Amino acid sequence: MDGSLRGVDRYRKEKNMKYKNIIFIAVVFIVGIVINLFLNDFGAWRYFGTFFSAFLAGPLVSVLVGIISQFFDTGIGDLGRWILLIGHLFVGLVAGVMVMKGFAKKFWKPFIVHIIVLTIATLSYYLRSTVWLMEAEGTWNVSDLMHFFLQNPQGYLMDTVKLGCRYAIPMFISVYVSWLIPKVISAKYDFPYKNKY
Repeated sequence: MDGSLRGVDRYRKEKNMKYKNIIFIAVVFIVGIVINLFLNDFGAWRYFGTFFSAFLAGPLVSVLVGIISQFFDTGIGDLGRWILLIGHLFVGLVAGVMVMKGFAKKFWKPFIVHIIVLTIATLSYYLRSTVWLMEAEGTWNVSDLMHFFLQNPQGYLMDTVKLGCRYAIPMFISVYVSWLIPKVISAKYDFPYKNKY
């Protein structure tokens, strides 16, 4: 009799923990989208909600937060907007997967996450600008695009470097604050990916 009561009690605890985890993930998902939409007008800060959800709830939630917040921001009208949507997808995916692979355990490892997602974000915005330039010039010919590029290659490269520099500090702060939040709450609370810290 005593053993069956322990089994029932363990089952209830597991079921209760499962519901708590689902609620926690849903709250992180909603808060991540709200953060991204609130910070959207501040350039690279728009990724903070994606990093927040990656560090707390994993890659699936961070991908969904990135895609949905980008969709609410720009829609999916033209190719440039699709590029931004895919960029947000990869930022969320890479950040979430790297957290799952142990990149949240040591202080220096989130810096690697920062460098990779900074590169993805910068390239997606540069590619979007290139697509919009091609649309403005009315050409989809790569040789015509190379003609524009070769007229001022240093200017295009400097624009990319400047964009990366503008994104570097906000993304660095976003990644490390998102890393610090679970570190702090893991001391007191249980959440699904607590073992990654």
